Amino acid sequence: MADGEAAMLRDLAALKETTTAEPGMREVFRRYRTDVLPKKAASTAKTQGRQLEQLETIFGAMEPPSIKPHHVAQFHDIRGRDRAVSANRELALFSHVMRYAIRIGKLPSGVNPCSTIQRHKEEARDRYIEHEEYNAVWQRASAQMRVLMDLAYLTGQRQADLVGLKRSQLRADGIHFRQQKSVTRGKVARKLIIEYSDQLRSVLSAAGELTEGPSLYVICKSDGQRYTSAGVQTAWQRLMEDSMRAGVISERFTFHDIRAKAGSDDGDGRLLGHMSEATRRRIYRRKPEKFRPVY
Repeated sequence: MADGEAAMLRDLAALKETTTAEPGMREVFRRYRTDVLPKKAASTAKTQGRQLEQLETIFGAMEPPSIKPHHVAQFHDIRGRDRAVSANRELALFSHVMRYAIRIGKLPSGVNPCSTIQRHKEEARDRYIEHEEYNAVWQRASAQMRVLMDLAYLTGQRQADLVGLKRSQLRADGIHFRQQKSVTRGKVARKLIIEYSDQLRSVLSAAGELTEGPSLYVICKSDGQRYTSAGVQTAWQRLMEDSMRAGVISERFTFHDIRAKAGSDDGDGRLLGHMSEATRRRIYRRKPEKFRPVY
């Protein structure tokens, strides 16, 4: 265990020792898992389930009214020493849990102790996948992963929306997407239609050739069942490790970076589905801009 992680765990343990033996927050966490978590997308629910375990380890023995902003800030600072992004996600989840506590009458004051805590600064990811890198990894990928990579690049959609892509979404005017991330954030689902191109039709044809029998899904296992996001991530990590060992790439990239490549290579990036140009430019436009010299 690294020295930094050991120090973090000691500090978290010290924070836990300052709590009382009352079980109030444990009930809030339990009810949140029962009432709220099942309504979220499967991948989100799984991730937040792990985050809730971390939060309950520290705050489970406290009564909701006894949790003050300085308790939350201390937890957030300790977690953020080496994991700024994770700390921010846990803070956002904890804030939602405390709003839920207010809703069910466990926090009579109606004051959310998380609301005034400033998030850690997050550096925007700027990894751009060059065409040569993409092709080199693609050559080492399985047939299913090749299809998934190409769909991600040609459509600009997220892994979860591609893994869950059903054949019924392939309609005469294009592929109909209902972006799941907007749903998990409580927004109206963003609906997109990606028109067919020769390349996209070719990839969909390749996907169909990999299916041995009838299936609801465009990309599926041999038994027709869909892949899980966790399974795809595991396969992706193996592919990255293999590509690094083989020396075909010098720096790893994430599957989500393919979406950013699509947004960078596309004319205006609107196929990603974001309505804000500022978001597109800040998060997804990673390709270096070229300029002519003055003279």
